[in-house]
Amino acid sequence: MTRGHAELVALLKEQMGFLRSDAMAFDAGSLATAKRIAAVLRILLHDKGRQVALLSQLGVLESLRFLDTATPLDPGQLGWPALLQMRLTPDGPTFVPSLGRGDRRPDRPFQPWWNDPLDRLPDGRLFSRSDYVLGFAEREGGVHVDPAVDPLHKALDRDHAFAWKRLGSGRLVGENLAASCVRQIAHETDATVSSALAYLAG
Repeated sequence: MTRGHAELVALLKEQMGFLRSDAMAFDAGSLATAKRIAAVLRILLHDKGRQVALLSQLGVLESLRFLDTATPLDPGQLGWPALLQMRLTPDGPTFVPSLGRGDRRPDRPFQPWWNDPLDRLPDGRLFSRSDYVLGFAEREGGVHVDPAVDPLHKALDRDHAFAWKRLGSGRLVGENLAASCVRQIAHETDATVSSALAYLAG
């Protein structure tokens, strides 16, 4: 039996509620909720085989224009993840999700927003929003724990590819970057889907 439109809209509202509550928990310091955030994003956005994204079931995924807060990728320059901002704190600099504070680029169609490279690691590997989200969801415990560590999670949060030691303290600057990127993708998705909910519920 196929779900009707009203039921799908109700499920979308439910998933958006999960996304927002987990985002609030992340912002309050529970970084592990990035895994649950990634699981919700996977339900909303990921089409593969028999798995159909909830927004695809509603017939809107490919027509939506997604909020894009990423700094444009410069292939010749290393920096820090494009979805994050540097913030100065009493303990020194740190990287945080920009949420609504950063520059905004033109909204983008789903496929390039989801699949185009955002970041280049020092070894040359490129990563997209889908890499961040599916790594956490499918390998790091969002919906499944893979025997092998997700390569992006390993590079950013275990090997600290973009991190450096703060002079004088030895404290590492640039931890938990992959989780923070997932949080920013949740912000972009929330802003995008919220603008479409009134139309879908009408």
